[in-house]
Amino acid sequence: MLYVNSPNSSRSVAARVACTILPLPIDIQRYVACFVRGIIFSFGGSRMVERLRDCRGLFLCQEKSFEYLLKYPVVSDWIDSYTASNTRRNYLRALHVICASSGLNPTQLLGDRDENAVSAEVKSMIRRIAQKFLKRDRPAMARSVVVAAKSFFVAQDKVISFTRKERSKN
Repeated sequence: MLYVNSPNSSRSVAARVACTILPLPIDIQRYVACFVRGIIFSFGGSRMVERLRDCRGLFLCQEKSFEYLLKYPVVSDWIDSYTASNTRRNYLRALHVICASSGLNPTQLLGDRDENAVSAEVKSMIRRIAQKFLKRDRPAMARSVVVAAKSFFVAQDKVISFTRKERSKN
């Protein structure tokens, strides 16, 4: 039986760790105890569920917020043309922001496949998202949203252009 102390209080939580073949070495027992503490106390707060952490306080690997986008063939075909991992991550994150803010999935963003241009509603929505980032003093993210949207739509043979006044600058 391992007793795990809460980082935020003086109470202990008992966690049973069973090993059927051999007893675990002490360093592995400590790691398991810290891991269990991360699981137990990430669900125990009154706030929203936080990401899990290991015994050193580092975040554990979890699914990224934008990975659901890769299930759409239009997104996976588009993002596969980029080999740099940072570019892929930044573009997917920006597309996730666009989809989450608009409530539309990538296929709905594209609209009618017969039209060459992006609809005016989608274009104005992207402009509004970029403006929100500019108001929050995050010009790099605003530019990332615009650049990722352009790249996504161009890959789908859709024309989107922003006038000089509409562009986000760093």
